[in-house]
Amino acid sequence: MDDNLDDYDFTPSSSSNLASLFGNNSPHSETASLIYTAPKQPKAGGSSEVKNEAPKAESSVVCAKVVQVWKLVEGKYQALGKYGLAVIGSTVQNSYEIILYKEKRNVIMRAKVSSSFEVNLKKDDFASFYDNIQENWLIKFNNNDDRMAVMNVIEKFGCVVNRVVEKQDLKTEKTDEVVTPENKAKADILSRIAKMGQSILPNKDLDTDNDSVESADSTVSTHQVSSTSAVIKTSHQIQNVPNNFVMSQPMVYDPLNLLFAENRAQNSEVRLNLSQISDKLNQIISLVDSDKPSDNSNSLKSRLKVLELRNENLLRELGSSQEENAKLKLQLKEHESNLKSEEENKLELRLLEEQETVKREKLEKEICAHKDEIAALSKTVEKQIEEIEACKQSELAQKVEISRLENTISDLNTKLQGYENKEARPEICEEKNAKFIASLKDAMNNMYANIMSSCSEDQQTEIGKIVAQNIKTTTLQIIQNFQQEYES
Repeated sequence: MDDNLDDYDFTPSSSSNLASLFGNNSPHSETASLIYTAPKQPKAGGSSEVKNEAPKAESSVVCAKVVQVWKLVEGKYQALGKYGLAVIGSTVQNSYEIILYKEKRNVIMRAKVSSSFEVNLKKDDFASFYDNIQENWLIKFNNNDDRMAVMNVIEKFGCVVNRVVEKQDLKTEKTDEVVTPENKAKADILSRIAKMGQSILPNKDLDTDNDSVESADSTVSTHQVSSTSAVIKTSHQIQNVPNNFVMSQPMVYDPLNLLFAENRAQNSEVRLNLSQISDKLNQIISLVDSDKPSDNSNSLKSRLKVLELRNENLLRELGSSQEENAKLKLQLKEHESNLKSEEENKLELRLLEEQETVKREKLEKEICAHKDEIAALSKTVEKQIEEIEACKQSELAQKVEISRLENTISDLNTKLQGYENKEARPEICEEKNAKFIASLKDAMNNMYANIMSSCSEDQQTEIGKIVAQNIKTTTLQIIQNFQQEYES
């Protein structure tokens, strides 16, 4: 702050006192308007879920309009289309909220209307705000009348509406108030109170000269102060808006970090204000204790009381902010410990899942290997069964053939005996014997060839040996029997 302005603020004036500055002679009103009130802090660990419960039966619609809606997602605004915007609430409970809805039961956003709820008005009937879960929304009204109707309603219920004001309008705006030193001092004090809690660095555009002395005939109205503070409070600007509407994009920060940063800034501002107040108190005490007579001793005493009360309020606010900081630090530590435990649990779950997947893959591989082995064994068994069936069939065929051959041999024996009885001459009998033996050999060879042709290549060796041995034995036996009978 400028020291000249501070001296002007606390210098005794013979034409006014503290009560006349604020237009009230009661002692209570002298201090009520000068009590410092810190900006409200956002609640740490606040509600993280949107209340989707249906409004109570006594809730009513205060105002409803149709708007175009955009939602900030990953740093960019996504167009959602046209939705209904309604201000609903209950006069009995004195609770109101803003909702965006498509149908009666399709509510996409809820925001409670309170002193901490801020709406930033933009150009071309745009407005932006944060809902209960700190999500940024951008809406566009159909016309300025709809926008002002909604803003007037929510302002009536305690909402803060930050209007965009052009700088050149602030510089050229003038009022028709009566120019007096008392009004100037009152406006100066009000502007100082409005700027408390904000940055105290001087503006680059300010002139270092004592322009306040040269412009004694000018005045600053209360609505100019509120407009300036509204411009300072407007912190969120929006860009990437459809329809070629260029705005700056709001940065999304951690609420706890923002809270700590705001608390530190407020504490530093409170300390600076306390140091300035203590300096002013020392100056006033030195003036009171001096032997020089002063015509404005009463005004100085009243100012001293006001400053003492102001100092007490600042100390009280500082203590409360420090307590809140301590609570927030504890909550932050608890939150960090919870996050660490959750991360450890997640790591354990991941390890267990990896182990389970490894076991599952191993079991699947073993099952596949066993399936392949079972399939190979089943094929081998089926092949062996087929071979056994073929052997059985060939064995039956051989038995039938052997029985047929035995019958043939018996028939030949009977025929041979008949021939022997009919033929008496030995030569004829020998020729017949030779022919019989030759025909018998031919019959046996043909039978052997037929049997071998009916068998498979794998079975020909073993079966051939068995059949050959049987045929040889049978043939020799028949020949021996024939010779014995012939000789006898």
